[in-house]
Amino acid sequence: MNHSEDENGRGMDPKKLEALADLYLEKLSRGCDVYFSVLSGGMRPLITPYDKIRVRKVSSDQIVAGDIVVFKRTDGQFTVHRILSKRNENGRVIYTAKADARQNIDPPIEEEQIIGKVIAVKKRGIVLRLDNRLGLVLIRVFYFYASFDFALHCFLSRHPRIRKVLRKAKSVWVRNGAMQSSPGGNPGGRNFPENFR
Repeated sequence: MNHSEDENGRGMDPKKLEALADLYLEKLSRGCDVYFSVLSGGMRPLITPYDKIRVRKVSSDQIVAGDIVVFKRTDGQFTVHRILSKRNENGRVIYTAKADARQNIDPPIEEEQIIGKVIAVKKRGIVLRLDNRLGLVLIRVFYFYASFDFALHCFLSRHPRIRKVLRKAKSVWVRNGAMQSSPGGNPGGRNFPENFR
């Protein structure tokens, strides 16, 4: 998430940006929900660029693995990522988080850095609540997706031969037109090579 641009896409004055951040933090501390526009694709497919997220201030005992939170990085930028784990270290709560669409895990996040928990996502006029039963199911599905994606990345980074074979298979698949849409009406709009049918 990046609030360094105004609504017209122009660079925002750093003082104005800091004042906006202070306003959001004050509203959250008073118990109000705050809406942010997301500008990065790190939380795809659930949260895409230009989606609006609704954030609520919660205590650390209300944040569990799988929840999506907004936190303030050490460089002062607000970031939206998924919590992978939570632990106590010397009486302090430390979180591990990452973006769903990326393999890198964030540096440890302390409780004081957490701005709030994402409780809703507005996509093209449709509000997807994350604090009801359906939302909790979606959070768990995407949590397992993010965990599996990270585990697969770790496995492949330790086994370069398998990674090389998969890259070769992908290049053959793309070269044979598998990634192009098919006017013939194949399911999913893909034209699979002969040896993949």
